[in-house]
Amino acid sequence: MIDGKRVVAWTPYGRKETVSVLLDYMRREHERGIIDEWWLCLNTDPGQDGDRYYADTLYGRHSWVKLVDRPEGLPVLHPEAVSEASRLL
Repeated sequence: MIDGKRVVAWTPYGRKETVSVLLDYMRREHERGIIDEWWLCLNTDPGQDGDRYYADTLYGRHSWVKLVDRPEGLPVLHPEAVSEASRLL
């Protein structure tokens, strides 16, 4: 919380390898009281079971981690289009 305002960090989530790098930083900032929640905005394909499992594990272990499903009918966004996803939040 900053100046009495709730702070939410969000990350487009597609791969465990990319997001796992951020976990220690997000945990540190949460413990310092800088961020209140970390939203993982899911952008995974149906065959990415391992990546989805990791997201579910983070959600299960950390009460401050939230999973945000891709809206129905919205196609998977590739890295060059992630900026378009930010307008949906």
